[in-house]
Amino acid sequence: MKFNIFRKNETEKTAGTTIWDSVKTIPFARGGKSFEIEKPTALTQIPSEQADELLQKTEVDGDPFPIDGEDHVLTAEALADAGLTPQYETSIGRISFNISKCFQIQGRDACIAYVKTPDGKVKTRAYYRSNSAGLWRYCPDYGYNNGRNIWFGKGYREEALTLPPSLQKHLNTISEMDHVQLEGQRTASFCFFGTAKFYKDRMAHHHARITDQLRGDYYRETPKKCSFAFSGTSDEKNPPEEFDYDKKLDPDYSREILSYRSHSGLYGDYTTRVYPSSDNSLLYSVCETEKNGERQAWVANIETTAPIGSTGCHTKWGYSGDFGTPLYEYEEQADGYGDWGDSKGPYVSMWKNYLSKFPPIKRYLESTDKKAE
Repeated sequence: MKFNIFRKNETEKTAGTTIWDSVKTIPFARGGKSFEIEKPTALTQIPSEQADELLQKTEVDGDPFPIDGEDHVLTAEALADAGLTPQYETSIGRISFNISKCFQIQGRDACIAYVKTPDGKVKTRAYYRSNSAGLWRYCPDYGYNNGRNIWFGKGYREEALTLPPSLQKHLNTISEMDHVQLEGQRTASFCFFGTAKFYKDRMAHHHARITDQLRGDYYRETPKKCSFAFSGTSDEKNPPEEFDYDKKLDPDYSREILSYRSHSGLYGDYTTRVYPSSDNSLLYSVCETEKNGERQAWVANIETTAPIGSTGCHTKWGYSGDFGTPLYEYEEQADGYGDWGDSKGPYVSMWKNYLSKFPPIKRYLESTDKKAE
């Protein structure tokens, strides 16, 4: 059955019965203290009749997408016409994620998730893999630069949009399968950003933020204030040798929770390993690749163990600061530490002048070298 991709009519919204899986947890303990994190169920293929049923119940609550001066409303039918129907299923606690095949959006892997929420609704969520961090994020909103180039909304911060590790692993598995070839970037942009809220420019988004008028489930589920913060900002870094923090938050490299392989255009093949902090309050995703026989690593994300919301993001978040310096950083955010002899497009390597001297990364390499021996 074929549908008109660029539809102007309002979306018909329905809700149906939701089937919930029981909560799965992974326990960790050290020194008598323990915590539990929610673990997804196995990734399974969705039968076509189940996919059709999900589409019938799906709500797309994004804003109309502007194309050539006209607003177009994304619908479940339009997503189906583009080949982005639910294909794979996994659950985290009481939330079920039904995920499409991957496609490309502005040089990034992306997919559409049909999320069954505790209130019995099915809502679309747009996920993409960050080039610099190498991890998957949720896109809550977007806007235009100079009326043309689209920017991805960063929520309260990028760290607050990063999806949990085991969901990351499933998304990487999906990205290694067949991709959907959409008819041009216009269709890709419509299907992806049509799920999100629109702001005409960054100034409008900033005004909505400072006046607490940002819209969407993400901002209703996620607190504006972070629950932890490390030193440093994206445009002013501390010298790597001087980095200091509370050692109870130190990543415990002796307790690997999970690991998985990934591939991106920026990093090629790389491995992500997840570790808890010494006090069991945080999770660290450490990525590693090899270049010219040298192991290079970076902390791609630091997250809380708070429950998962309907967007797939944790309902509490933190600011990783200098700890979250990626292996390749945007040139304008390198703060003088970029290796200009090793750059890729708008990105410059942070290994030689920063990460190779960063104490937590040095300790990771030493620890994992000993483990390998």
